Amino acid sequence: MTSEPERSDGLLPPGEIDGRAGSLRRSMAQEIASDLRSAILKGGIPAGAKLNQLRLAEQFEVSTTPVREALRLLEAQGLVRIDTYAGATVPVPTLDDLMSLYRIRLALCRPVAESVVLRATPEQLARANTANQQLAASNDDSAWLEANQRLHGALDEAIGDRRLAQLWRHLSAASAIYVNLSLPHRTAARQGAHSEHARLIEAYANGDAASIEEALVEHLTNTFEGCKLALEHRDDLAAEPGVIARSQAAEDARAERGFGS
Repeated sequence: MTSEPERSDGLLPPGEIDGRAGSLRRSMAQEIASDLRSAILKGGIPAGAKLNQLRLAEQFEVSTTPVREALRLLEAQGLVRIDTYAGATVPVPTLDDLMSLYRIRLALCRPVAESVVLRATPEQLARANTANQQLAASNDDSAWLEANQRLHGALDEAIGDRRLAQLWRHLSAASAIYVNLSLPHRTAARQGAHSEHARLIEAYANGDAASIEEALVEHLTNTFEGCKLALEHRDDLAAEPGVIARSQAAEDARAERGFGS
Protein backbone atom coordinates (compact mmCIF):
# COMPACT_ATOMS: atom_id res chain seq x y z
CA MET A 1 0.00 0.00 0.00
CA THR A 2 1.48 3.34 -1.06
CA SER A 3 1.70 6.12 1.49
CA GLU A 4 0.21 9.55 0.91
CA PRO A 5 2.61 12.48 0.36
CA GLU A 6 3.46 14.19 3.62
CA ARG A 7 2.52 17.64 2.23
CA SER A 8 -0.95 18.10 0.74
CA ASP A 9 -1.44 21.86 1.17
CA GLY A 10 0.11 22.81 -2.18
CA LEU A 11 2.76 25.02 -0.56
CA LEU A 12 6.50 25.04 -1.23
CA PRO A 13 8.77 23.68 1.51
CA PRO A 14 10.17 26.52 3.69
CA GLY A 15 13.69 26.18 2.25
CA GLU A 16 12.42 26.64 -1.29
CA ILE A 17 10.33 29.62 -0.26
CA ASP A 18 13.40 31.33 1.15
CA GLY A 19 15.39 30.65 -2.01
CA ARG A 20 12.58 31.79 -4.31
CA ALA A 21 12.07 34.98 -2.29
CA GLY A 22 15.77 35.78 -2.51
CA SER A 23 15.74 35.22 -6.27
CA LEU A 24 12.69 37.45 -6.77
CA ARG A 25 14.23 40.15 -4.60
CA ARG A 26 17.46 40.09 -6.64
CA SER A 27 15.48 40.24 -9.88
CA MET A 28 13.47 43.21 -8.64
CA ALA A 29 16.64 44.96 -7.50
CA GLN A 30 18.16 44.47 -10.95
CA GLU A 31 15.06 45.94 -12.63
CA ILE A 32 15.10 48.96 -10.32
CA ALA A 33 18.83 49.40 -10.89
CA SER A 34 18.27 49.27 -14.65
CA ASP A 35 15.59 51.98 -14.50
CA LEU A 36 17.69 54.21 -12.26
CA ARG A 37 20.79 53.66 -14.39
CA SER A 38 18.91 54.72 -17.51
CA ALA A 39 17.55 57.83 -15.77
CA ILE A 40 21.01 58.80 -14.50
CA LEU A 41 22.70 58.38 -17.87
CA LYS A 42 19.92 60.26 -19.69
CA GLY A 43 20.03 63.11 -17.18
CA GLY A 44 16.55 62.46 -15.76
CA ILE A 45 18.25 62.12 -12.38
CA PRO A 46 20.84 64.90 -12.41
CA ALA A 47 24.40 64.79 -11.11
CA GLY A 48 24.51 65.60 -7.41
CA ALA A 49 20.93 64.41 -6.77
CA LYS A 50 20.26 62.53 -3.53
CA LEU A 51 18.52 59.17 -3.91
CA ASN A 52 16.12 58.73 -1.01
CA GLN A 53 15.39 55.04 -0.38
CA LEU A 54 11.95 55.60 1.12
CA ARG A 55 10.74 57.82 -1.72
CA LEU A 56 12.16 55.47 -4.33
CA ALA A 57 10.47 52.51 -2.62
CA GLU A 58 7.15 54.40 -2.79
CA GLN A 59 7.73 55.26 -6.43
CA PHE A 60 8.52 51.64 -7.40
CA GLU A 61 5.85 50.33 -5.00
CA VAL A 62 8.26 47.97 -3.23
CA SER A 63 9.93 47.70 0.15
CA THR A 64 13.24 49.45 0.76
CA THR A 65 15.17 46.16 0.53
CA PRO A 66 15.31 45.84 -3.29
CA VAL A 67 15.91 49.59 -3.56
CA ARG A 68 18.88 49.31 -1.22
CA GLU A 69 20.23 46.38 -3.24
CA ALA A 70 19.70 48.31 -6.49
CA LEU A 71 21.69 51.25 -5.15
CA ARG A 72 24.50 48.88 -4.18
CA LEU A 73 24.54 47.53 -7.73
CA LEU A 74 24.78 51.07 -9.09
CA GLU A 75 27.53 51.86 -6.60
CA ALA A 76 29.54 48.94 -7.98
CA GLN A 77 29.09 50.43 -11.47
CA GLY A 78 30.33 53.85 -10.38
CA LEU A 79 26.98 55.56 -11.01
CA VAL A 80 26.03 56.07 -7.35
CA ARG A 81 28.04 56.94 -4.27
CA ILE A 82 26.85 55.72 -0.88
CA ASP A 83 27.97 57.40 2.31
CA THR A 84 27.06 56.12 5.77
CA TYR A 85 25.80 59.54 6.83
CA ALA A 86 24.91 61.35 3.60
CA GLY A 87 23.18 58.40 1.93
CA ALA A 88 23.22 57.72 -1.82
CA THR A 89 23.96 60.42 -4.37
CA VAL A 90 24.67 60.62 -8.10
CA PRO A 91 28.33 61.63 -8.58
CA VAL A 92 29.08 65.04 -10.03
CA PRO A 93 31.39 64.65 -13.07
CA THR A 94 34.75 66.36 -12.52
CA LEU A 95 37.91 66.66 -14.59
CA ASP A 96 40.02 65.11 -11.83
CA ASP A 97 37.76 62.05 -11.69
CA LEU A 98 37.73 61.77 -15.49
CA MET A 99 41.53 61.92 -15.63
CA SER A 100 41.83 59.30 -12.88
CA LEU A 101 39.41 56.94 -14.65
CA TYR A 102 41.17 57.10 -17.99
CA ARG A 103 44.66 57.01 -16.52
CA ILE A 104 43.80 53.67 -14.92
CA ARG A 105 41.96 52.37 -18.00
CA LEU A 106 44.90 53.20 -20.26
CA ALA A 107 47.30 51.47 -17.86
CA LEU A 108 45.15 48.34 -18.06
CA CYS A 109 45.07 48.20 -21.88
CA ARG A 110 48.09 45.91 -22.10
CA PRO A 111 46.93 43.28 -19.56
CA VAL A 112 43.44 43.34 -21.08
CA ALA A 113 44.88 42.88 -24.57
CA GLU A 114 46.99 39.97 -23.40
CA SER A 115 44.02 38.42 -21.60
CA VAL A 116 41.67 38.43 -24.62
CA VAL A 117 44.10 36.99 -27.19
CA LEU A 118 42.32 34.25 -29.17
CA ARG A 119 39.46 34.19 -26.66
CA ALA A 120 36.85 36.26 -28.53
CA THR A 121 34.22 33.89 -29.94
CA PRO A 122 32.47 34.33 -33.32
CA GLU A 123 29.22 34.96 -31.42
CA GLN A 124 30.76 37.72 -29.30
CA LEU A 125 32.34 39.34 -32.36
CA ALA A 126 29.04 39.13 -34.25
CA ARG A 127 27.20 40.89 -31.40
CA ALA A 128 29.89 43.58 -31.30
CA ASN A 129 29.60 44.11 -35.07
CA THR A 130 25.80 44.33 -34.89
CA ALA A 131 26.02 46.89 -32.08
CA ASN A 132 28.54 48.91 -34.09
CA GLN A 133 26.21 49.05 -37.08
CA GLN A 134 23.32 50.13 -34.84
CA LEU A 135 25.55 52.75 -33.26
CA ALA A 136 26.51 54.16 -36.67
CA ALA A 137 22.86 54.38 -37.75
CA SER A 138 21.60 56.04 -34.56
CA ASN A 139 20.87 59.75 -34.21
CA ASP A 140 19.53 59.38 -30.68
CA ASP A 141 21.98 59.86 -27.78
CA SER A 142 20.32 57.23 -25.60
CA ALA A 143 20.24 54.59 -28.35
CA TRP A 144 23.84 55.40 -29.28
CA LEU A 145 24.99 54.95 -25.70
CA GLU A 146 23.13 51.65 -25.31
CA ALA A 147 24.62 50.30 -28.56
CA ASN A 148 28.07 51.42 -27.43
CA GLN A 149 27.62 49.58 -24.13
CA ARG A 150 26.45 46.41 -25.90
CA LEU A 151 29.48 46.53 -28.19
CA HIS A 152 32.02 46.86 -25.41
CA GLY A 153 30.10 44.42 -23.23
CA ALA A 154 30.38 41.74 -25.92
CA LEU A 155 34.13 42.29 -26.30
CA ASP A 156 34.70 42.43 -22.53
CA GLU A 157 33.28 38.90 -22.22
CA ALA A 158 36.51 37.68 -23.83
CA ILE A 159 38.69 38.84 -20.92
CA GLY A 160 40.08 35.65 -19.41
CA ASP A 161 41.19 37.05 -16.04
CA ARG A 162 38.09 37.23 -13.84
CA ARG A 163 39.39 39.89 -11.45
CA LEU A 164 40.73 42.00 -14.31
CA ALA A 165 37.39 41.68 -16.11
CA GLN A 166 35.50 42.92 -13.03
CA LEU A 167 37.79 45.94 -12.66
CA TRP A 168 37.65 46.73 -16.38
CA ARG A 169 33.83 46.58 -16.43
CA HIS A 170 33.60 48.73 -13.30
CA LEU A 171 35.79 51.43 -14.83
CA SER A 172 33.89 51.25 -18.10
CA ALA A 173 30.56 51.69 -16.30
CA ALA A 174 31.94 54.61 -14.29
CA SER A 175 33.07 56.22 -17.56
CA ALA A 176 29.58 55.98 -19.08
CA ILE A 177 28.37 59.11 -17.30
CA TYR A 178 31.18 61.08 -18.97
CA VAL A 179 30.60 59.55 -22.39
CA ASN A 180 26.91 60.42 -22.11
CA LEU A 181 27.75 63.97 -21.08
CA SER A 182 30.00 64.37 -24.12
CA LEU A 183 27.60 63.07 -26.79
CA PRO A 184 25.86 66.38 -27.61
CA HIS A 185 29.30 67.92 -28.22
CA ARG A 186 30.75 65.06 -30.29
CA THR A 187 28.37 64.74 -33.24
CA ALA A 188 31.20 64.84 -35.76
CA ALA A 189 33.21 62.27 -33.80
CA ARG A 190 30.53 59.55 -33.91
CA GLN A 191 31.63 58.26 -37.30
CA GLY A 192 35.19 58.21 -35.98
CA ALA A 193 34.04 56.11 -33.04
CA HIS A 194 32.42 53.66 -35.47
CA SER A 195 35.73 53.31 -37.35
CA GLU A 196 37.68 52.86 -34.13
CA HIS A 197 35.23 50.18 -33.00
CA ALA A 198 35.62 48.38 -36.34
CA ARG A 199 39.41 48.33 -35.93
CA LEU A 200 39.02 47.12 -32.35
CA ILE A 201 36.70 44.27 -33.37
CA GLU A 202 39.10 43.28 -36.17
CA ALA A 203 42.02 43.24 -33.72
CA TYR A 204 40.06 41.01 -31.32
CA ALA A 205 39.22 38.68 -34.22
CA ASN A 206 42.86 38.46 -35.35
CA GLY A 207 44.05 37.74 -31.82
CA ASP A 208 47.18 39.89 -31.90
CA ALA A 209 47.89 41.42 -28.46
CA ALA A 210 49.89 44.38 -29.82
CA SER A 211 47.12 45.32 -32.27
CA ILE A 212 44.43 44.97 -29.60
CA GLU A 213 46.38 47.18 -27.20
CA GLU A 214 46.98 49.79 -29.90
CA ALA A 215 43.29 49.88 -30.83
CA LEU A 216 42.23 50.13 -27.16
CA VAL A 217 44.67 52.96 -26.45
CA GLU A 218 43.57 54.88 -29.55
CA HIS A 219 39.89 54.53 -28.73
CA LEU A 220 40.21 55.38 -25.04
CA THR A 221 42.48 58.36 -25.73
CA ASN A 222 40.06 59.84 -28.25
CA THR A 223 37.11 59.21 -25.93
CA PHE A 224 38.94 60.90 -23.06
CA GLU A 225 39.70 63.97 -25.19
CA GLY A 226 36.05 64.24 -26.21
CA CYS A 227 34.83 63.92 -22.61
CA LYS A 228 37.40 66.46 -21.44
CA LEU A 229 36.22 69.01 -24.03
CA ALA A 230 32.60 68.45 -22.96
CA LEU A 231 33.47 69.04 -19.30
CA GLU A 232 35.37 72.20 -20.14
CA HIS A 233 32.44 73.40 -22.24
CA ARG A 234 30.07 72.73 -19.35
CA ASP A 235 32.31 74.63 -16.94
CA ASP A 236 32.55 77.57 -19.37
CA LEU A 237 28.76 77.74 -19.57
CA ALA A 238 28.43 77.57 -15.79
CA ALA A 239 30.78 80.55 -15.47
CA GLU A 240 28.49 82.78 -17.56
CA PRO A 241 26.31 85.24 -15.57
CA GLY A 242 22.91 83.84 -14.67
CA VAL A 243 23.63 80.27 -15.77
CA ILE A 244 24.43 78.99 -12.28
CA ALA A 245 21.15 80.33 -10.91
CA ARG A 246 19.18 78.79 -13.77
CA SER A 247 20.99 75.47 -13.35
CA GLN A 248 20.26 75.39 -9.63
CA ALA A 249 16.59 76.10 -10.29
CA ALA A 250 16.49 73.19 -12.74
CA GLU A 251 18.15 70.89 -10.21
CA ASP A 252 15.64 71.89 -7.54
CA ALA A 253 12.72 71.27 -9.90
CA ARG A 254 14.00 67.78 -10.75
CA ALA A 255 14.49 66.98 -7.07
CA GLU A 256 10.87 67.93 -6.39
CA ARG A 257 9.73 65.38 -8.98
CA GLY A 258 10.67 62.52 -6.69
CA PHE A 259 14.38 61.73 -6.66
CA GLY A 260 15.63 64.28 -4.11
CA SER A 261 15.94 63.77 -0.39
